[in-house]
Amino acid sequence: SVVDLLTEARYAEKIRERPESGPDLMTYVWGGITVGNLFATGSVGFIIEHWGSAAVYSIIAVPAATMLVPTCLGWLEESPMCAQEAGTVRSRLWEQKELVVL
Repeated sequence: SVVDLLTEARYAEKIRERPESGPDLMTYVWGGITVGNLFATGSVGFIIEHWGSAAVYSIIAVPAATMLVPTCLGWLEESPMCAQEAGTVRSRLWEQKELVVL
């Protein structure tokens, strides 16, 4: 879900920059999600039947780990915050202790 939030925030920024391309971008994003879901649904039964349920986690770990590369290398084009901005964000988060626990 973290990857989902990061990508949603990113394409929301792109839609704000170019609203006329918003429907095309949403179609592209949801088309990819749908194709991925169809592939996963169509293959998970076969994988579990022939290799067991642990194999599903082993197989999905590889594409899940690939999200670390663009995130860690800063390819999401996020602008860095200064120390004061980061402190303000942290203080707002700590005011919501339930959120921190979750």
